This record gives sequence, C-alpha cells and structure tokens, in this order.
Amino acid sequence: MAKNNTTGDEMAIAGTVPPVPANGLWEIIEALQNDPGQQHIGVVIVDAQYVRHETDTGGKMPTVRIRQIEFPQDADQIKILSTMLDQAQSERTGQLAIIDPDSQ
Repeated sequence: MAKNNTTGDEMAIAGTVPPVPANGLWEIIEALQNDPGQQHIGVVIVDAQYVRHETDTGGKMPTVRIRQIEFPQDADQIKILSTMLDQAQSERTGQLAIIDPDSQ
C-alpha cells in the first residue's frame, strides 16, 4: 500500500499481472532471475480494479490493476522512455529526476 504524504490518500497495487499476451514480464524473466537488482524501464497501462470506500473518513482507496506491461529491448527506445520518465517526474514534483538513464 502506498500513501501520499501530501494528501494522505492511499492506494494499493493488485497482486496479479495480466495474462499473456498483455504480460511482457516474460520477456525479461531471465534477466530478473539472473540479476534481481537490475532495473528495467517499461511501459504500463493501469486502471482501478476496485475502489474501497472508507465510510468513517469518506476516503477512497483504489487498487491499481496492471492491464498491460511491456519492456522495450531497443536501446534507443529505452533512452526515450528514460527521458520521458525523468521529465514526467520533474513536472510532477518540481524537482530534477534522480534516475540515471545509464543505469537502465
């Protein structure tokens, strides 16, 4: 479960991944097994599997479901995604991103 320190909102991530062919995790399974600490950059489509409503507080906690996940293997695509990730994080937080594109 994740909590937003600014708003106090919470969310969870569903414990399942989509079935093949929408599950690109199988493309990197060997890399995950051989080097579990290695980071991988990917593209993911999500929605809310369900939303839990807290009647005491009125809060709503979505459980995020991964609908599709893919991991490009092309170095140029990885660099583009890394740049997009850095830019989106910087726009969202107002701070420079801390991800090193050379570590992908």
